[in-house]
Amino acid sequence: MQTGGANLILHYYPGSPTINNLAGAIYDLSGDVEMQTNGSGGIFNNSGIFKKSAGTGTSTLWGVTFNNGGIIEVDSGTLLLDPLNNVGLVDLAGGTLVEYFSVYAPGHSTVVAQ
Repeated sequence: MQTGGANLILHYYPGSPTINNLAGAIYDLSGDVEMQTNGSGGIFNNSGIFKKSAGTGTSTLWGVTFNNGGIIEVDSGTLLLDPLNNVGLVDLAGGTLVEYFSVYAPGHSTVVAQ
């Protein structure tokens, strides 16, 4: 799935809205976009590749719990996650950044800077 030109709002109806990026799948932020909720917190479960491939600014996930068991790949700009539960791999291209306000990283978490 690719999100590039518009922001994504996860609507509460009842319960937490959830996106599952399965193993072998790619969710690509191809620009500086936001993902947020308009009610109770949303959930993004990543078992595949979640990447920010374009945009020199910041892509933000506000109030969306990001559970990473796959790969977070940042090829351009900054990715801001709040909160982040990370047991997977974070792959950063030169000059890029992953920021987070709260993080839980049980077990093995790896950051690779190129």
